[in-house]
Amino acid sequence: MVINHSSILQMLVNRDVSINAQRSKNAEKMDSGSIMNRASEDCSGLAIYKDIHMRIAGLDVAKRNTQDGISIMQTIDGGLQDTEKQIGRIKQLAVQSLNGNLTDTDRKQIQVEIDQIKKGIDSTAKDTQFNGINILGQDASLKIKVLDNPDVNFNLNLYDCSTSALGISDLDLTSTGNANAALSKADQAFDKVSHYLVKNGSGQNSLQQISETLTNMSYNFNATESNINDTEMASGQMEQTRLSMLQDATSAIFSQVTSINKNSLSVLGA
Repeated sequence: MVINHSSILQMLVNRDVSINAQRSKNAEKMDSGSIMNRASEDCSGLAIYKDIHMRIAGLDVAKRNTQDGISIMQTIDGGLQDTEKQIGRIKQLAVQSLNGNLTDTDRKQIQVEIDQIKKGIDSTAKDTQFNGINILGQDASLKIKVLDNPDVNFNLNLYDCSTSALGISDLDLTSTGNANAALSKADQAFDKVSHYLVKNGSGQNSLQQISETLTNMSYNFNATESNINDTEMASGQMEQTRLSMLQDATSAIFSQVTSINKNSLSVLGA
């Protein structure tokens, strides 16, 4: 029987190279935490992973948009409540002005406070802003992008709460007749602002629900992404140990074959 030691040595070298390549690839997966580090490893799997990864990124941005929308609506709520409170004071003063025991001088003093309140309402409408956007000085809507889809938006309503828009810019409580008209206008303005508060509160609840839905969607996509691409560290460590043992065994066999070759040459030389 003839044993070709050169062929065995070449086979062992090839085996050692293969094991080294496997160890390197396994170590890369463990270091990165990803099963797929290049397209050649799993073309279709990587494509699915990239698509999910992009969905997660889009959902995270949509969630930030939603949180911004909630913050805007909370700011609107504060401005509306302040305006409603000021209109409530106007109603009190209007009722007071209708009292028959007041003099014209008393009513003029009431008018001074009314004028100050109107300035306060207009100041609230002008100065209530979010990121430079006037949110209580115009009847408009903002489109909040709440999904990574160009056709899905949430319309956030803005309201004009200036005294002119509320119909109370020309209130005059200096006479009983004018006070009656002022009270009627104040009632209408109060009802309008109350309606805005209800709409804004309802919209805020809807936007909060959307935010929670986005959170759940992002969580589920993250779990799917993890299942597809995350390295199982325990399995990876076991594979690294197995490959290390194979490499040690290959090295041992390589040493034995090399030793046999040397001994054979020694015998022939003798």
